[in-house]
Amino acid sequence: MKDGNKDSYHVEGGVGIISSNVMVEGPIIKDKASFMLSGRTTYMDLFMVPLMKLVTDGTSAGYYFYDLNGKFNFNLGKKDKLYLSAY
Repeated sequence: MKDGNKDSYHVEGGVGIISSNVMVEGPIIKDKASFMLSGRTTYMDLFMVPLMKLVTDGTSAGYYFYDLNGKFNFNLGKKDKLYLSAY
């Protein structure tokens, strides 16, 4: 997982045919601490549920996911760093 930008805030994102994602990063304390948060999700289920109901006898299948990631970085000294990450 990449480190957050310690100098300035940035937002990136993307929208695709079956999924979308977003990432936000920036400094908490300039040149000392930063964060990075990201998430992604799919909306393929919006297309597949009606199709599955047509193909099968009314049953549907779940085609869906999402996830969130976060990372915080702290420079404690020249050689010491503290990372906290979550998925």
